[in-house]
Amino acid sequence: VIDSGLAKVPRVHNRTGITTLREEGISRASAEQRAGRAGRTAPGRAVRLYSQKAFRARSAFTDEEILRLDLSDVALRLIHLGVRDIEDFPLPTPPPGRALDAALASLRAMGAIDGQRALTPTGERMMPFPLSPALARVVIEAADHFPTVVDEVLMVGAFSSARSPFLYPQGEERQARRAQEQLAHPLGDALTAVTTLRRYLKSGNPDGFCEASYLDPTIMAFIAKAHRQLTEIARHGGIEIKRGGDPSGVVRAVAVGFARQIMRKQGRLYAGPGDTAVAIHPSSSLFGSDARYVVATEIVVSNRAYARGVSRLRPEWVAEACPELAERWHITKRRRAKRDRDEEIPVAI
Repeated sequence: VIDSGLAKVPRVHNRTGITTLREEGISRASAEQRAGRAGRTAPGRAVRLYSQKAFRARSAFTDEEILRLDLSDVALRLIHLGVRDIEDFPLPTPPPGRALDAALASLRAMGAIDGQRALTPTGERMMPFPLSPALARVVIEAADHFPTVVDEVLMVGAFSSARSPFLYPQGEERQARRAQEQLAHPLGDALTAVTTLRRYLKSGNPDGFCEASYLDPTIMAFIAKAHRQLTEIARHGGIEIKRGGDPSGVVRAVAVGFARQIMRKQGRLYAGPGDTAVAIHPSSSLFGSDARYVVATEIVVSNRAYARGVSRLRPEWVAEACPELAERWHITKRRRAKRDRDEEIPVAI
């Protein structure tokens, strides 16, 4: 084992909600864990590319996730248990106050809690789903306002519960992208996920479909299982599972759950939360798109800010999902700039 002493550690910026993924020095505990792998199955050696002095200067343990990741799910579940004063709840590691404030603000914005930190009816219906609050909110939005695409939205939730199944083997990147272009939808990644899972389920030969489409069969099987579980949870909650409606409803529901990550094009990039300059990730089906408005289910900063899970929005969909943002950008449901009216977006799958 060769130990560089570095790891990419995710941290959430509380004001913007953007996840940064930067190299940091690992803890002594992590270094010992890496060294332990050297002799796990056969005699081996661990070589550290840093000095003993540098090793002793490192922190004993890695920061707990509660200190560096989004707390909206933690806050929602504590409120569901009847805890109103979350700041005083005796968690083993108390999180930063600003992180809790950001989580509560996010839950209020999506209508999951009210001003007194009580669950709203929407928040109650979100609770059974083993999804992030934003994704659970997408499901409820579809059930209430886009009922003919509930199944498709559950597919999006299942896809978002797993690592990306799209493979790009070395030396076969061009063939992989060509094969996956057959799955791409003009409205973006949410509906590309729907198309991919739907064709996988209908293929009759899942492994063959995965091989031809450069998909990881293990991850696709996990996604299919997650979709079945989410479907059962939705049925148990009284949600009728309908499918085949206008696919734009999927994107419009996603925009409500992820309203904080609706972005407008500025030059070659997009203005993200906190006016962060964001690029669409090359793996997105909208990479290179000229879409004026988009919504992303994930924004991660490494060497630059990238958006993943990107879907294209019409101006009126922005106004539906986030009136405050539409007002700032001078968008209304009835009146749009000529540039926006002229933008044609096909919606059929």
